[in-house]
Amino acid sequence: MERIASSPQTANPLYLRALLEELRVYGDPLTLDQRIVHYLEAQTVPALYERILERYEQDYEHNRPGLVRDAMTCLWAARRGFSETELLELLGANGQPLPRAHWSPLYLVAEQALVSRSGFLSFFHDHLREAVQHRYLPGEQDRQAAHLWLAHYFAAAATGRRLLDELPWQLAAAAAWPALYTLLSDLAFFHTLRQADQFSLEAYWTQLEENGFIITAAYRPVLDQPEKHPTVQVAALSEFLDAAGHSNEALLLTEHIVEHCRNEQNEEGLAGALSFKADMSRTRGDLETSLTLYGQARQLFLAKGGISGVATTLGNEALVHKDKGELDQALQLHREAENFWQELGDRKGLMFSVGNQGVILYMRGELENALSMLRRQELICRELGNKEGLQACLGNQALVLMDQGNLDSARLLMAQQERICRELGRKFNLANCLGNQAALLIHQGKADLAVPMLEEQERICHDLGDKAGLSRSLSNQGAVARRRGEYKRAMELLKRVEQIDREMGHTVGLACALLCQGNVYYEIGDLDMAMSLYKESEKLCRQMREPKGIVESLSKQASLLWGFPERRDEARHLLAEAHSLASHFGFHALLETLDRARSEIADISSTINHEQNNL
Repeated sequence: MERIASSPQTANPLYLRALLEELRVYGDPLTLDQRIVHYLEAQTVPALYERILERYEQDYEHNRPGLVRDAMTCLWAARRGFSETELLELLGANGQPLPRAHWSPLYLVAEQALVSRSGFLSFFHDHLREAVQHRYLPGEQDRQAAHLWLAHYFAAAATGRRLLDELPWQLAAAAAWPALYTLLSDLAFFHTLRQADQFSLEAYWTQLEENGFIITAAYRPVLDQPEKHPTVQVAALSEFLDAAGHSNEALLLTEHIVEHCRNEQNEEGLAGALSFKADMSRTRGDLETSLTLYGQARQLFLAKGGISGVATTLGNEALVHKDKGELDQALQLHREAENFWQELGDRKGLMFSVGNQGVILYMRGELENALSMLRRQELICRELGNKEGLQACLGNQALVLMDQGNLDSARLLMAQQERICRELGRKFNLANCLGNQAALLIHQGKADLAVPMLEEQERICHDLGDKAGLSRSLSNQGAVARRRGEYKRAMELLKRVEQIDREMGHTVGLACALLCQGNVYYEIGDLDMAMSLYKESEKLCRQMREPKGIVESLSKQASLLWGFPERRDEARHLLAEAHSLASHFGFHALLETLDRARSEIADISSTINHEQNNL
């Protein structure tokens, strides 16, 4: 007891418990001291478990050689664990399960290190997992072979949710990409898996694309002849392809569904198809068409009593109004949608409604209210395990924190968002995330680090046909060019941005583009043109009641006017209004800039007064 208690590694309770469990079943008191020394030579918990596994092999493999290795390998390689029935089937021979008499002694002695979750055995902690991997699966080929062994088992023996959970996961873990590609190419399996575990499906396809497999090639038979496949499966594929960045193929399938539903007089299906087609129109920047389609879909849902569909279209119409700068109308529609989701008890619908309200509150400058709403959304996302909503929520919180001056926290949230987007293959959201991270770097004076992110964002947006995202990328690239003194290139980029935003009717982006153009003219000395653009940007922002844009345009006008001694009172007035707005709405990052400007003005004024007194 003294030897055990004085050994430093037994300060770890798990180590101590595992050691005492082993000594409890050791049956030779004459050699107990040597056994204690043998175990205490292991300095870590995984090292101790390796010695315990060695003892299991000596005691429990007489009737079934390799039992410990095979049983522990199965538990190590399983995604969700194994039922005892499944384990006995895997460990048996000649089509017969392993007799319980051979398994039970090993199970009883290892029981303390195992846990049963919903009837499936797995390791209680990672220390035993690490020991098993080190002892039985030291190389990558060993580990892949273990996963492939289980994939063959599940393909032959599993059904239902068990098959969906384990088979594609095992194939991915085994790097058996051709087999996984073939499995997911089956439209019926694809549809069932998407209903059961959408995020895993997206992750599998992300891995397949990274290894050279093409989504559209997998579903070419469906794309060529959609009429030969069930409409519900085609609709699911259309949504999936659109989210994965294959919008042209998604639109092709959606138009087929619209036509099919019209011919079949399936009003409920037609409403869903029109709503999804409206989503794609909005992404492509055709805001008026999307509003028309959403309106048609909403009327069909109302006629059929489809409250969920009504709530969804209300929320989507609100997104269009937000893009048009009609923030009050957008917020009202989101609140109507929220009431419907509350009535239905639909947490997923509520999640999106709450998050979208947070975005509009942020645009209106209500930062604390926006952050509160977005954190409420985050709780719902985590409760539902909804990674898609979570990534958007984290990114939007980061934008609020940026404006509050909390740049370190914003950067961490953006990094989390990027990781989730890449994991899910969410190219649209990834592009937004990259653009926001680039904007943060530009704000910190690290424009060179922002360039690769902006270029990747531009490529993704171009591939997706995402005009709004392309506009933001080009705008930030223009800001980088201006900081480098490349004024001609900066203006070319910003003119493209203005053209895109005017075509889309995207007022928010247009106001930003005009402000950035004004900055270029200011720096090259064309002050009249700069002032004209600053005022036009201010006018748009006031129409939208978008306080951040108002603050930025006022501060730029004040900086310009300060160069004219006779207009310094006007500059002070503009700067005071900008400071008041920034202070009221909590734009701490902008406040720091404004405070520096006011300080510089005060210093200059003091110098002028001192010189006048001397004269």
